[in-house]
Amino acid sequence: MHMRLEVFPKPEKEPEVNPRLTALPPRKGLFTIFDFFERLFMPRLYSMLSVSLIAALYLTGAAPAAQAALNSNGAQAALNRIGAQAALNGDRAQATERAAAAAPMKLRLDTPSGLPVPRLVSLKASKTFCRSGPSFSHPVRLTFMRAGLPVMVVAETKDHWRKIRDAEGDECWTHKSKLSGDETALVLEDGLALRARPDAGAPARARLGRGVIAHVEGEKEGWLRVSADGRKGWARASAFWGARADAPLAGVLSP
Repeated sequence: MHMRLEVFPKPEKEPEVNPRLTALPPRKGLFTIFDFFERLFMPRLYSMLSVSLIAALYLTGAAPAAQAALNSNGAQAALNRIGAQAALNGDRAQATERAAAAAPMKLRLDTPSGLPVPRLVSLKASKTFCRSGPSFSHPVRLTFMRAGLPVMVVAETKDHWRKIRDAEGDECWTHKSKLSGDETALVLEDGLALRARPDAGAPARARLGRGVIAHVEGEKEGWLRVSADGRKGWARASAFWGARADAPLAGVLSP
């Protein structure tokens, strides 16, 4: 009887578990410790860096320059605010003046000259200084550079000063010697037709540009007979500002 001996392989040994490795804290614990040291030492490090940076700026002169720039910018901003406020106040004052100019006026006859106020006159010279008050000591506010320009007298003084208003509503003072009684009117429309008769269907003899000063020679039923640059004809009174025109005396109230 034959016997067979079978040899079975020895089972492999199970790996040993090191209890010390399993006892180590998880990976997250390492970061927690780092955070602890960061909170403990990093604020001091940042403070030291900040102090060093400020000291370097002052030693190199950069800090005073930066402070001066900040002060300069602050001063400039303040000046800008002041300038903006002054401009706003100036605009308000100008708007108030224009509103007063647009308001209807009452005709006065009890004036130092005995002439009605308001009334239309014209500038005598090609250069007229107009002042902020009724005397030669007041500063010049406006300078007119056109002889014959129509203006409206809105006030008078006993010492021969006249407050005048131009077509744009600006007002200032000038001496009566600078004014003339010639009747003139300022053209308000561009390409205004001068017609042969006071009729819209009459043929046009010439055309006048906006801003032209015309001499008024007559009127008829809402039309003015004017002359300018050697041309004569009829044009609508509503197209002028000045003597016998619709503006500016159309809104003056009788006393």
